[in-house]
Amino acid sequence: MIKNQYNAEHEHYLTVNANLGYSSLFNSIHKQPSSPGLDTELGVGYRIFHNDFVFATSLGFAYNLYSSQLRMVDTNIDMLDTEGDPFKMHVFVNQGKDLTHAVNLTLPILVGGEWGRLYFLAGPKLSYTIYGVTSAKAMCTTSGIYERYYDDFYNMPNHQFESEQEIRNEGNGKLKWNVNLMVHAEIGWNINTHISNRTYKSEPMKRTWFASLYMDYGLLNINSVSQDANDVFYYRQTDEGVKYFVTPLLLSKKAYDASFNNFNIGIKFTVLFQLPVEPKRYIYDGSKNTHIWKRGGTQAIKN
Repeated sequence: MIKNQYNAEHEHYLTVNANLGYSSLFNSIHKQPSSPGLDTELGVGYRIFHNDFVFATSLGFAYNLYSSQLRMVDTNIDMLDTEGDPFKMHVFVNQGKDLTHAVNLTLPILVGGEWGRLYFLAGPKLSYTIYGVTSAKAMCTTSGIYERYYDDFYNMPNHQFESEQEIRNEGNGKLKWNVNLMVHAEIGWNINTHISNRTYKSEPMKRTWFASLYMDYGLLNINSVSQDANDVFYYRQTDEGVKYFVTPLLLSKKAYDASFNNFNIGIKFTVLFQLPVEPKRYIYDGSKNTHIWKRGGTQAIKN
């Protein structure tokens, strides 16, 4: 807050914040690009000012959306046709991508300072995933290669030779990340005029608005994929013939032993509601003709 000679030494505030920004999920997989996405958050917290010092904490619910590009697959599978003749099934998979949705509970513990209308906060921020799901899809084209025939066989659905058929992941795609520890920093500006008079219990709480830029960087590897995960592309025999599937990157064997770290940057809006405070009262020393300020108590003449 903008300081003046009438302000109390401490000021306490209830805060409500809303974040919107760009997010990226970095990974250590060879030649796998990072996954861009969206970062949003709503939070309720507490902030205290002591002169220029600021302490802030809050409990937030963050929603993250990530999109990963999956590499194309071009492979041949040794098979037997319905007459028992050997052939190679040529499988080409492209346009692969997955979407990841995660809802996280966040708890930042921040310290910083305020100078005029400008403020700065930084510190650790814990994040715990309470809901996560990911899904993948791709386009698959299959054809038959016979050594005794000059041309390959295409577009014969009764023989499972099909073009541009959509394939998806098996199962519900539930995702559970490890607990994350991030470094959070923000720098902001008071965007409304602050009323300088003190607010007492009998008066409504003052509101102060801040707009800021924020940044989060995850220090811990949030990947939790198991060693027995499926490949990004795989197939298996079913009663309806061979079926093809694509696995989301974050649930695939490709991600096993890989590290995933998130990075967020965006705009944050915070509303501060000043909590009621007791007015300053003082004791008047008649012998020295001085005002001794004292919080609480009653006014009296000191003999």
